[in-house]
Amino acid sequence: MTIALEVNTWLKSNDYKGLDPFQLDEKLFGLINKIPFLSSLRSLMKPFHTRIPTSVFRLNKGILHPKALGLTISANSYLYNKTGKEYLVDENINLLDLLLKCKSIDEPNLCWGHPFSWGDNPRYPKNIPLVCVTA
Repeated sequence: MTIALEVNTWLKSNDYKGLDPFQLDEKLFGLINKIPFLSSLRSLMKPFHTRIPTSVFRLNKGILHPKALGLTISANSYLYNKTGKEYLVDENINLLDLLLKCKSIDEPNLCWGHPFSWGDNPRYPKNIPLVCVTA
């Protein structure tokens, strides 16, 4: 339980923002159209993204990811049931507000997508609704 509360504290201290390997991918994709061999290099390197130094990821700004927010809300609810700590309820209310701000803008219903463009062919724009993010 202590570790879960420490993770909760870390998330709050980072404003619930984090870094995603696909943020690097998004930046590289623009170069791929200009430099053809980068496409092959990108495909070769994808399985090894965990080996990319953390300092490279820190070149990007942290982002709010709706899926992470949803998982945090779920974890906070679980922690509240186990610990009874009232601040978790208030925190979830704030997280729900953040989640509503991240919804896909062009859609009339509540749905979410990745906060970055992704994919090879086709290339999907950021925030296009996805079942795995919305669920």
